[in-house]
Amino acid sequence: MNWKTVSLMLVLCAFAVAASFRVMHGGAPDVPTAGLVRHTAVVDAETVTAQKAAIIAAAGQNAVAYINAARGELQEDNPAGAKRFMAQASAILTQIRNSLHRDQGDRGPAGSLRVPLWAQVRLADGQASPAMQTRLETATNHAIQGRHDKVVEYLGSLGVDAAYSYIDMPLDATLDRLNGAREAMDQGDGIKALALLDAANDGLFSETHEVGTGGGRRDTAPDDA
Repeated sequence: MNWKTVSLMLVLCAFAVAASFRVMHGGAPDVPTAGLVRHTAVVDAETVTAQKAAIIAAAGQNAVAYINAARGELQEDNPAGAKRFMAQASAILTQIRNSLHRDQGDRGPAGSLRVPLWAQVRLADGQASPAMQTRLETATNHAIQGRHDKVVEYLGSLGVDAAYSYIDMPLDATLDRLNGAREAMDQGDGIKALALLDAANDGLFSETHEVGTGGGRRDTAPDDA
């Protein structure tokens, strides 16, 4: 079957371009301080706007970019550069986590916070009409807020053959590995630091759901996230 790809996250992440630009140029991300993500990564639609969720996603994407930049610096034997990028990533993720916890008043189950980073829908060839892509705006709102089950449910209601894929960041696990890498660097252990950064990158949670003929699910999830 031939597929037509429709990006979801890029639509709403356009709201966060200004915040993303500031982060990539050394500024602090504008992470909202109220009404964000519940500890199960499901956002309350009555109190949270898609724009706030898009800013969170953009900040998370920037943190991942900094982590990967730190990995590159370590591979090039540049510990000073690696430390700088790790500090920037840690500052972003800490601000996100503090905002989410402050909004909910508690941490929730350990390791349960997830930040949506990316999502897309692939429609069977011939089904990606302009009208259908407009209808997918509802799926976009769910995706940016981490409501992946709602996306799958909505796609099923459209009566199309589709594949929905997404990537989430397990926030606590990623931050713990990142901070562990920073501690390893302080102890002069670049090998351990690189291993922890690799684990943070490999620990991102990805999943694909197929809707329609032959529907099913394929998972790629970290064991301890």
